[in-house]
Amino acid sequence: MTRTGLDQHAEPFQHPGQAELLRRGLVTLPTDQRDDHARGLILACVVDDLEGELARLVSERVAIMMPLTEEDWGERAFQVRPNGVIVQLVDWNGAGSSDAYGQ
Repeated sequence: MTRTGLDQHAEPFQHPGQAELLRRGLVTLPTDQRDDHARGLILACVVDDLEGELARLVSERVAIMMPLTEEDWGERAFQVRPNGVIVQLVDWNGAGSSDAYGQ
């Protein structure tokens, strides 16, 4: 793990739905994109163990950009921002989640 909390040189697409965020400056990136920052992008990922992921990232010293927040409709989420891309980890286990879907 790197300080971003994401593998820097992971084998691509080992798992279904896998996405990779690479550090700026890597030779893997095209020359004209190596020093670019992503802007205006939020990558939201639904996870099974939101608290576990939060604890793992905190233990890896990843800066949490938005603390764990619960919305009235049951969405719970927190955000990190490796390499300029906002990554929001989400679950739908909040108090209002059954109301949001009429259950």
